[in-house]
Amino acid sequence: MRYYILHGLEATPGIFRKLVQLLRADQIDVPAGEDRFTPREIIAHLADWESILRDERMARAVKEPGCTIQPYDEVLRAKERRYASLDVEQQLAHFELERRRTIEFLNGLTPTQQAATFVHPEAGQFTVAEFSCALLGHDVYHIEQLTNVVRRD
Repeated sequence: MRYYILHGLEATPGIFRKLVQLLRADQIDVPAGEDRFTPREIIAHLADWESILRDERMARAVKEPGCTIQPYDEVLRAKERRYASLDVEQQLAHFELERRRTIEFLNGLTPTQQAATFVHPEAGQFTVAEFSCALLGHDVYHIEQLTNVVRRD
Protein backbone atom coordinates (compact mmCIF):
# COMPACT_ATOMS: atom_id res chain seq x y z
CA MET A 1 0.00 0.00 0.00
CA ARG A 2 1.16 3.46 -0.72
CA TYR A 3 2.33 5.54 2.24
CA TYR A 4 -0.21 8.35 1.83
CA ILE A 5 -3.20 6.01 1.63
CA LEU A 6 -2.20 4.18 4.80
CA HIS A 7 -1.28 7.41 6.55
CA GLY A 8 -4.65 8.92 5.63
CA LEU A 9 -6.52 5.84 6.82
CA GLU A 10 -4.58 5.94 10.10
CA ALA A 11 -5.23 9.66 10.57
CA THR A 12 -8.95 9.89 9.90
CA PRO A 13 -10.23 8.44 13.20
CA GLY A 14 -8.38 11.22 15.02
CA ILE A 15 -9.83 13.79 12.63
CA PHE A 16 -13.35 12.52 13.33
CA ARG A 17 -12.67 12.69 17.06
CA LYS A 18 -11.49 16.32 16.76
CA LEU A 19 -14.50 17.28 14.64
CA VAL A 20 -16.91 15.73 17.13
CA GLN A 21 -15.21 17.68 19.92
CA LEU A 22 -15.84 20.89 17.97
CA LEU A 23 -19.57 20.23 17.80
CA ARG A 24 -21.89 21.91 20.22
CA ALA A 25 -24.25 19.60 22.10
CA ASP A 26 -27.19 20.88 20.05
CA GLN A 27 -25.46 19.92 16.76
CA ILE A 28 -24.88 16.21 17.37
CA ASP A 29 -28.34 15.20 16.16
CA VAL A 30 -28.77 17.75 13.36
CA PRO A 31 -28.56 16.28 9.83
CA ALA A 32 -25.36 17.16 7.99
CA GLY A 33 -27.46 18.03 4.94
CA GLU A 34 -30.64 17.15 3.17
CA ASP A 35 -31.12 13.37 3.33
CA ARG A 36 -27.83 12.99 5.22
CA PHE A 37 -26.88 11.41 8.52
CA THR A 38 -26.50 13.43 11.71
CA PRO A 39 -23.01 13.60 13.24
CA ARG A 40 -24.07 10.88 15.71
CA GLU A 41 -25.21 8.69 12.84
CA ILE A 42 -22.07 9.39 10.80
CA ILE A 43 -19.85 8.11 13.60
CA ALA A 44 -22.07 5.06 14.15
CA HIS A 45 -22.03 4.40 10.40
CA LEU A 46 -18.23 4.52 10.29
CA ALA A 47 -17.94 2.21 13.29
CA ASP A 48 -20.46 -0.24 11.86
CA TRP A 49 -19.15 -0.30 8.30
CA GLU A 50 -15.42 -0.61 8.92
CA SER A 51 -15.55 -4.38 9.44
CA ILE A 52 -17.90 -4.79 6.46
CA LEU A 53 -15.55 -2.90 4.17
CA ARG A 54 -12.51 -4.80 5.47
CA ASP A 55 -13.86 -8.32 6.03
CA GLU A 56 -16.78 -8.70 3.65
CA ARG A 57 -15.10 -6.91 0.79
CA MET A 58 -11.32 -6.67 0.89
CA ALA A 59 -10.50 -9.78 2.94
CA ARG A 60 -13.07 -11.81 1.03
CA ALA A 61 -11.47 -10.70 -2.26
CA VAL A 62 -8.12 -11.99 -0.99
CA LYS A 63 -9.69 -15.35 -0.08
CA GLU A 64 -12.02 -15.57 -3.11
CA PRO A 65 -10.64 -13.41 -5.92
CA GLY A 66 -13.36 -12.24 -8.30
CA CYS A 67 -16.17 -12.81 -5.78
CA THR A 68 -19.38 -10.76 -5.87
CA ILE A 69 -20.12 -9.01 -2.60
CA GLN A 70 -23.47 -8.21 -1.05
CA PRO A 71 -24.56 -4.56 -1.26
CA TYR A 72 -26.36 -2.99 1.71
CA ASP A 73 -28.95 -0.25 2.01
CA GLU A 74 -27.11 2.23 4.25
CA VAL A 75 -30.26 4.06 5.35
CA LEU A 76 -32.11 0.86 6.23
CA ARG A 77 -29.08 -0.46 8.10
CA ALA A 78 -28.84 2.80 10.07
CA LYS A 79 -32.45 2.39 11.16
CA GLU A 80 -32.09 -1.31 11.96
CA ARG A 81 -28.91 -0.69 13.97
CA ARG A 82 -30.42 2.40 15.64
CA TYR A 83 -27.52 4.69 14.83
CA ALA A 84 -29.54 7.68 16.07
CA SER A 85 -29.53 6.34 19.64
CA LEU A 86 -25.92 5.15 19.94
CA ASP A 87 -23.32 6.77 22.19
CA VAL A 88 -20.92 8.85 20.10
CA GLU A 89 -17.89 8.27 22.32
CA GLN A 90 -18.38 4.50 22.28
CA GLN A 91 -18.80 4.53 18.52
CA LEU A 92 -15.65 6.63 18.05
CA ALA A 93 -13.70 4.13 20.16
CA HIS A 94 -15.15 1.22 18.17
CA PHE A 95 -14.26 2.92 14.87
CA GLU A 96 -10.70 3.54 16.08
CA LEU A 97 -10.32 -0.12 17.04
CA GLU A 98 -11.74 -1.39 13.76
CA ARG A 99 -9.61 1.02 11.74
CA ARG A 100 -6.46 -0.27 13.50
CA ARG A 101 -7.51 -3.76 12.41
CA THR A 102 -7.96 -2.51 8.85
CA ILE A 103 -4.48 -0.95 8.84
CA GLU A 104 -2.98 -4.21 10.16
CA PHE A 105 -4.83 -6.13 7.43
CA LEU A 106 -3.64 -3.78 4.67
CA ASN A 107 -0.06 -3.73 5.96
CA GLY A 108 0.04 -7.53 5.79
CA LEU A 109 -0.95 -7.82 2.13
CA THR A 110 1.38 -8.96 -0.63
CA PRO A 111 1.26 -7.22 -4.03
CA THR A 112 -0.72 -10.18 -5.39
CA GLN A 113 -3.27 -9.86 -2.59
CA GLN A 114 -3.52 -6.09 -3.17
CA ALA A 115 -4.43 -6.89 -6.78
CA ALA A 116 -7.20 -9.34 -5.80
CA THR A 117 -10.61 -8.23 -7.02
CA PHE A 118 -14.24 -8.28 -5.96
CA VAL A 119 -17.35 -7.15 -7.77
CA HIS A 120 -19.92 -4.82 -6.25
CA PRO A 121 -23.19 -5.42 -8.15
CA GLU A 122 -23.92 -1.68 -8.36
CA ALA A 123 -20.43 -0.12 -8.49
CA GLY A 124 -18.43 -2.66 -10.49
CA GLN A 125 -15.08 -4.34 -9.95
CA PHE A 126 -12.44 -3.17 -7.46
CA THR A 127 -9.00 -4.39 -6.54
CA VAL A 128 -8.19 -4.40 -2.85
CA ALA A 129 -5.71 -1.55 -3.47
CA GLU A 130 -8.34 0.49 -5.32
CA PHE A 131 -10.85 -0.13 -2.57
CA SER A 132 -8.42 1.08 0.09
CA CYS A 133 -8.41 4.38 -1.82
CA ALA A 134 -12.22 4.31 -1.90
CA LEU A 135 -12.21 3.76 1.86
CA LEU A 136 -10.16 6.92 2.29
CA GLY A 137 -12.54 8.74 -0.05
CA HIS A 138 -15.45 7.54 2.10
CA ASP A 139 -13.73 9.05 5.14
CA VAL A 140 -13.25 12.39 3.37
CA TYR A 141 -16.91 12.42 2.29
CA HIS A 142 -17.99 12.20 5.93
CA ILE A 143 -15.28 14.61 7.12
CA GLU A 144 -16.76 17.17 4.75
CA GLN A 145 -20.24 16.58 6.18
CA LEU A 146 -19.04 17.00 9.77
CA THR A 147 -17.05 20.09 8.84
CA ASN A 148 -20.20 21.63 7.39
CA VAL A 149 -22.07 21.00 10.65
CA VAL A 150 -19.23 22.46 12.74
CA ARG A 151 -19.22 25.62 10.59
CA ARG A 152 -22.93 26.31 11.12
CA ASP A 153 -23.82 29.15 13.44
